[in-house]
Amino acid sequence: GGEVGVDSELGQGATFWFTARLGKSSEQRSLPQPEPDLRGKRMLVVDDNARAREILSQMLRQQTFLVQEAASGEEALQLIQAQDDEKVPFELVFLDWKMPGLNGLAVADQLRRQILRKAPRCVLVAADNNDDIRMEAFGAGVDAVMLKPVNPSVLFDTVMQVLGSRTLRKVASTMAASLDLAESPQPQALERLRGARVLLVEDNDINQEVAAGMLRLSGLVVDIAENGQEALDQIQRSDYDIVLMDMQMPVMDGVTATQEIRKLDEYQHVPIVAMTANARQTDRELCLTAGMVDFITKPIEPDDLWRALLRWIPNRSDADTVFGAEVTESRSGLVGSAVLQIAGLDVAQGLRRAIGNIPLYLSLLRRFVAGQRATGAEILALVRAQDWSSAEMLAHTLKGVAGNIGAHGLQAQAGRLEEAVREPARHADAEPQAQLLARQLADLIAGIEAQLSPPNQTAPSAAHTNVSAAGALPAATAATSGPQPSGPATQGGIPVAEPSKEKPVVLVVDDTPENLSLMSAVLKDHYKVRVASKGERALQIAQATPSPDIILLDVMMPEMDGYEVCRRLKQDPRSVHIPVLFLTAKTDIESESAGFNVGGVDYIAKPISPPVVLARVHAQLQLKRMADFLRDKNGFLEEEVGKRTRELSDMQDVTILAMSSMAETRDNETGNHILRTQRYVRCLAQKLQALPKYAAVLTDAYIHLLYKSAPLHDIGKVGIPDSILLKPGKLTPEEFEIMKTHTTLGYQAIERAEKSMNMHLPFLQPAKEIALYHQEKWDGSGYPEGLVGEAIPLSARLMAIADVYDALISRRVYKGAMSHEEAMIILRQGRGTHFDPEIFDAFLEVEADFRRIAISLSDDEH
Repeated sequence: GGEVGVDSELGQGATFWFTARLGKSSEQRSLPQPEPDLRGKRMLVVDDNARAREILSQMLRQQTFLVQEAASGEEALQLIQAQDDEKVPFELVFLDWKMPGLNGLAVADQLRRQILRKAPRCVLVAADNNDDIRMEAFGAGVDAVMLKPVNPSVLFDTVMQVLGSRTLRKVASTMAASLDLAESPQPQALERLRGARVLLVEDNDINQEVAAGMLRLSGLVVDIAENGQEALDQIQRSDYDIVLMDMQMPVMDGVTATQEIRKLDEYQHVPIVAMTANARQTDRELCLTAGMVDFITKPIEPDDLWRALLRWIPNRSDADTVFGAEVTESRSGLVGSAVLQIAGLDVAQGLRRAIGNIPLYLSLLRRFVAGQRATGAEILALVRAQDWSSAEMLAHTLKGVAGNIGAHGLQAQAGRLEEAVREPARHADAEPQAQLLARQLADLIAGIEAQLSPPNQTAPSAAHTNVSAAGALPAATAATSGPQPSGPATQGGIPVAEPSKEKPVVLVVDDTPENLSLMSAVLKDHYKVRVASKGERALQIAQATPSPDIILLDVMMPEMDGYEVCRRLKQDPRSVHIPVLFLTAKTDIESESAGFNVGGVDYIAKPISPPVVLARVHAQLQLKRMADFLRDKNGFLEEEVGKRTRELSDMQDVTILAMSSMAETRDNETGNHILRTQRYVRCLAQKLQALPKYAAVLTDAYIHLLYKSAPLHDIGKVGIPDSILLKPGKLTPEEFEIMKTHTTLGYQAIERAEKSMNMHLPFLQPAKEIALYHQEKWDGSGYPEGLVGEAIPLSARLMAIADVYDALISRRVYKGAMSHEEAMIILRQGRGTHFDPEIFDAFLEVEADFRRIAISLSDDEH
């Protein structure tokens, strides 16, 4: 069907050309050169053994890397910081697991907390092929684990994997061949749908993300409508190959929207498929009557979605495949292999739970065998001992891990036993159910052990081979055609952390190692993952610095269950704002309510669905970012309010100081009298604050007001003539009467200032009391009003002692200064006559403090 021709121009030459249409080969070729080019990258080898350090360094140099060495973890951290400061950072650090001082895991953990321009990636070099070491390493931030002795091939593959090799096809094909697993043909079945346009009508953002992620991962172009009315508008603007319609939505529900679409002649042909959690026959009939063509139940199973798409979207290629045949062939090709043909195990479903990662799935199977071998006998013994709560916990855990590996029959039996031991009315049925469970579990473990060989000791430990099992999400190997909506970074349509930003930290808490492995594998490409197998350890990690951004928490755990862990997290201010998502197979209303009551924000049902986990984690992290922003905003506003309050307080202080300074300028021999009386009053008030009688009145805030107001006690002297104020001799009775008016003059001056502001100023109230009444006496012989006892305001009674004490020890124009002892003799004579006896007794207890204030602010020193 091609053409051939020639274009020739005299004196210029000729161009020979042809066109040909070629099919795309299904064979995968190994790349002749590594991608990307890593030659000259900087490496650091950290090992306390000089010989081991030299061998690994030499292999790296032979592979064209620039290598430096460190003999300890401490030296490594210093080197990494120094290179980063010089802007020539290391790309990769090889850490020996066992070293004196800081071991490899400790170095990796500290690197995560170290502030660097560019943090290096980490590879742990260990002698033991131990799953627990791998999990701990992953939790510490290690990118890969390499087993000793290291050979050049494994070293090169590990470097390429960690530093960005796009594909390790040779490793992948080798591992797939060793498992005897044929690649699923399902992606070819879905290939004919690539580029098809889908209108997804769904009001729930989580459901939007999950469904859109599945669709875009398969190469479909997806538009989203929030409700039926938006769908009706969008379908008239664009051509769609299929509409996926939620049933229950605000504004316009799915049935009404379908009926409205079917009224439009030009859209009669568009297939509309219902999506709903209501799977009753009446609901199906309602959908079909409205004009829908098919029905998908929620939560959406990928198999059901692919089946509907292939059934109703017109064929977009020359392929003539039937979905049912493809699935049958796929399942046959995968499960029919002798290696994984295990009774009671749906390998396709298990691989899907393990996100298509074959090594991870095999690890889960081996962990299942090791961790659950004795579970059947233990549950049976607990049932016979009528330890119902312990039996329920073990059955619940087994139900979750069985679902993760695809053991559906065992999962269902564990669920039946869980219900039997939970409900007293069914306890009689518990032992037969436990016996059946034990037999099923033993048969499954025997089948797994018979088919699986021991772990390959020499295979690269962290190599990943993603395949698409029947029903699994097909791998996205090419860019999705058609326009994609803008928004947060996604992988396969699933929102993930932005690669240029610091990855959020996810803490996974589960007492089952298989679940920790699976959750870590699902999350680690998008987030930093930390793990804890006990509630107590989870609390320690959550309350340390830096804290995790989100916590995925198992409910049923020994010693401390998930509800108690969440309760404690929410009681501690260090962890109260961390969102907690419960991971559990307990999905009844009571369990969900209990989780929300202790502070959980969402539930993820076991066995998990990777797209659902990623979508819900992303959604909660988005909510947390907004909450943190608002909290920071509120903190900023509170700081601004505090700042303005401090400015206002400073203005008050300046105003009071300016007013009090007017009096001081009239009587310059009073020196530091104002400063001393301020401190005397505060000292005495603080002493009285400890007494029950005064505790409610003399609050810290009120004492602060007294301290600020004290300088205004003699402001009225501004109105006293100099001839009287500065007279060196004794005043005549007439002159003394004029001098006494300084109390009322001071009060009136402050009152006029307050009225000029046209508002009541609470901070001036103590100032007015002190100015007017500080010359009153306990026995009523004072002025200006002759008040008796507690009729004198407390502020004035405090100032009376402070004012007289300072006047006695200070030099005045009409007298010399007394010593402290002489002043105390005179003051004691005034107890109960001049001064409030209770306040005077308190004064005697702080007499030494008064003396220190007087010395520190002595007029001779200023």
